[in-house]
Amino acid sequence: MLKAFRCAPIAIVTDLEGRTQSAHDFCQLARREMEGRAEYEDVILLASDTMIENWFLADIVHLSSQKKYLKTVKVQRSFESTHGKRELKKLFATGHDYNETRHSAELFPLVRGAIAAGFSPSFARFRTALGVD
Repeated sequence: MLKAFRCAPIAIVTDLEGRTQSAHDFCQLARREMEGRAEYEDVILLASDTMIENWFLADIVHLSSQKKYLKTVKVQRSFESTHGKRELKKLFATGHDYNETRHSAELFPLVRGAIAAGFSPSFARFRTALGVD
């Protein structure tokens, strides 16, 4: 349907919840499966390492300064390959619960790409694939 509206390229973003291979290996395998098939022409497959929440955590110092429902985080570290959803839930202030749909839509636009790329190799690949770098 996206091709019918002349959308190109088409980026599909997924995560690895429950998969055992790395984001890089998963995307390479998927690309090999899509090779030579016209319906996948102009499709870019991207995967966060473990969970999409890991990308939010890659700039959690900034996000926590922007959203009152997050506890303040003063030191940034890498959360790549961790259970991002569990880690993010720990950072929610008392009285607030993580809602994947709502909070993803609020947090993702606030992620500073260059910062997050430095703490998440899978986010760096995402930016490179989209030509942001």
